[in-house]
Amino acid sequence: MFKFVLKKRGPDSRLGKIENISIIGTQGTARGTSLIAGNAERPLAGISIERLRVKMLPENKPDLRATDALMMEHVDGLTLRDIEVDWDRDSPQSTWGSALVLRDVNDLRLSGFRGQAGSRDPAVPAIRKERVKNGS
Repeated sequence: MFKFVLKKRGPDSRLGKIENISIIGTQGTARGTSLIAGNAERPLAGISIERLRVKMLPENKPDLRATDALMMEHVDGLTLRDIEVDWDRDSPQSTWGSALVLRDVNDLRLSGFRGQAGSRDPAVPAIRKERVKNGS
């Protein structure tokens, strides 16, 4: 569905910045992980996603890479409201994991999330948080 990634193109490259993005009232299908990722040196800032609905479908390529539905990492100021993740239960893939992964996020506002893990393993959480600070 979407991919915002901030990274260096080479060892001497300077990092730009991505900030103040709002995604409101969007729905779609995806065959891979949707990624919003800053850099440890320069996190993304001021990202807001509201009323998002994602349906995960099985990949149609031989090298299955989709893991989690939505992955967000290295973000300062992340607002997620009324997010829904649904998985194709008729054709689940063994690589599927969590509906939402939040990693290295500071100042999280999360409300109205609906969804479950794509994995059939009960130990896999719907929402996986790693190093999330100042969040609710």
